Amino acid sequence: MRVVHIYNMPGISDTLCRTMTVISRVFVLACWIVWGLALRFGKRSSGSRAAVTVAPDARLGVALQLLAYAPLLIGGGEPTLATRITNMACGAAAGAITWWAVLHLRGHWQVQAGLYEDHKLVRSGPYRYLRHPIYFSMLLLLVATGFGRAPMPVFAGACALFFIGTEIRVRAEDRLLAGRFGEEFQVYRSSVSAYIPFIR
Repeated sequence: MRVVHIYNMPGISDTLCRTMTVISRVFVLACWIVWGLALRFGKRSSGSRAAVTVAPDARLGVALQLLAYAPLLIGGGEPTLATRITNMACGAAAGAITWWAVLHLRGHWQVQAGLYEDHKLVRSGPYRYLRHPIYFSMLLLLVATGFGRAPMPVFAGACALFFIGTEIRVRAEDRLLAGRFGEEFQVYRSSVSAYIPFIR
């Protein structure tokens, strides 16, 4: 007796693909919203006070990070069930990590790279494992948004742009932290990865 797998039945296969496409896109969009709400919560926790020490050169990094997402919206990729599952998993992880991070920052988060007068070196929560966990969440969102959805060369280019922007931002922020916390931060930096697990 010949067994026909459900995914080899054209009508059912097409329906499942369309359904998974809709589910994954809606889910990833929801993850973006959750991620954005976490940052908004972090900003509100920080209040309206201004940082006393800032790194203006980090703005270029932010611009490149945000620009990296734009090419992913053109579509044209060939998503599979595996890539859709990957998209959703990365989106969910991004939202969870960002909320975890802002809850431990306790009012120290801001868009512009800077330090408040009462700034503390946070080493709890996700900061035990990554110095910049929110950038890791942004990388996960990049994968959630573009992996499988955009053609691979476009996705690779977006990742390259994101990494360039993130490196600029990380180096600027690390200089600020080193200037404020000295040896304490040097020890922290030598023992904890920047924004990708296991890579320092």
